[in-house]
Amino acid sequence: GGNSSVAVISDEARAAVLKLLWSVLTHPGASSLKCYEELKAYVTNELRVEPIGKVHRETFLGSCKETLTVNARKITGAESIDEILALRMVKLTRFVLEACPRDQAVVLVTADNASLAVLLFRELTAYLNRRAVSLASPQLKKQTSSMVSADNHHQLALSERLHIIRYAYGLSDRADMSSQQLDHLWSLCAVPGDREALMIFLANAANAEMGPAAMAMNPALNDTSLQTQQSHSVSSHSKQPLLAAYSDEVRVYAFQNLFCASSFDWEQLGEGAYQSFQLLFKSLKRETRTSLTSQGPALDALWKICLEAGNDDVASQAMKDLLAVYSAIASTERQQASIPNAWNKSRVNSSTPGSLSGSRMESLAQRVFQCLVRVKEGLEADDPAAERSAERCLRILNASIGNSSGESTMDSIPAGDVNFSLPMSDPSSASVSEVLRTVPHGMRGQACYRTIVIMARRTPTQNQVANSSGAAPTLPPIRDEAGNLIVCHTNGAGRQA
Repeated sequence: GGNSSVAVISDEARAAVLKLLWSVLTHPGASSLKCYEELKAYVTNELRVEPIGKVHRETFLGSCKETLTVNARKITGAESIDEILALRMVKLTRFVLEACPRDQAVVLVTADNASLAVLLFRELTAYLNRRAVSLASPQLKKQTSSMVSADNHHQLALSERLHIIRYAYGLSDRADMSSQQLDHLWSLCAVPGDREALMIFLANAANAEMGPAAMAMNPALNDTSLQTQQSHSVSSHSKQPLLAAYSDEVRVYAFQNLFCASSFDWEQLGEGAYQSFQLLFKSLKRETRTSLTSQGPALDALWKICLEAGNDDVASQAMKDLLAVYSAIASTERQQASIPNAWNKSRVNSSTPGSLSGSRMESLAQRVFQCLVRVKEGLEADDPAAERSAERCLRILNASIGNSSGESTMDSIPAGDVNFSLPMSDPSSASVSEVLRTVPHGMRGQACYRTIVIMARRTPTQNQVANSSGAAPTLPPIRDEAGNLIVCHTNGAGRQA
């Protein structure tokens, strides 16, 4: 009847329905179901019915762990495995965790020394090992269509696995990633696309997440790729930002030993990779860790990116950051020089020409010259990247000399207009003036080339002589060292003298 109340589902019926729907969600052919997402939404609502929902969440998570454990053992690629189903079980693991209240999710992830988080990490490394084996397979290389399909699936598979690891290790400070785990992932993600995805993950996981309002005010998170990964990481149900996935010491280790590694190849990496580097760099700089960002591996990495990045936008941004580091060093030196002396209470004159800015320029010019030496060796060895490095090197020098205020203008100098020589045999003893002699005079100033116009005018004495004699004095023409005519004087009638 119309006035009858809605029947309440018993716990036994709800359990039977959930068990049936879970078997559908985990079926190998479930991906083709058009109503798959609707089924997941219904299961989510049922899993949140307390108190029986807690039991079902633990049961379904146990099912996910069993499958993850089996897949984590398959690392050689010789074992048969359905990668689509394996990825779906990873996503269902997160699906169950997000259906849990935050407190229960923390308990499930951190129990038994964070065994679930470690299991998710092992499953990721097993997948990457299988991926490496498949790429080395001659049979797969012959199947172009299979390669394209595998690459498209791989991008999604890697992204989803990194998202759930970020979620699992960000729920509680009792589950932290170690430097050994980061080293392992870094070695497995050697392909440029994988390396860039890993760098975005590491930069995102290095710090605790912020709420929506704080994210909108933070310019460091304006990058779309970083925002996308953070939006995947924050649970839409818990509304609680995630913690950092690893400790501060591991963050410093990752920046110095991974992002700033001397063997790191930036040739094929894009803006997402550099913005990840930049995010870690700025986060350490905000914490006044100038020893990490103004010298050592960080400064070496900026120089390397400037000269070796295959992406011109990445190189240009790195140049701006590099010059900003040297400007910050000069500013710090000026502030230290203005502090009263402890003995005579006098202040050091920070405006002495060449004192502070000179030391900064000596350091920068020395690095430029060392780079030019390597460029010369590369040109002699027919290295195709040497000419590009030379052009960028001179852009850095030109921008630093032409902008003493520290604000860089990344004006490009055409490679064809660059003509430099390296007369010094010992770069370590070179001074700024010696380095400057390797740069054409017209490229040393902020305005570069100028047109100079010479005009000849009579003096009052010449006018008096002209009035008394009735003729203008004749002056010899001015010529340069090669004998070329520079100025030709004329007489009062406009004829050549």
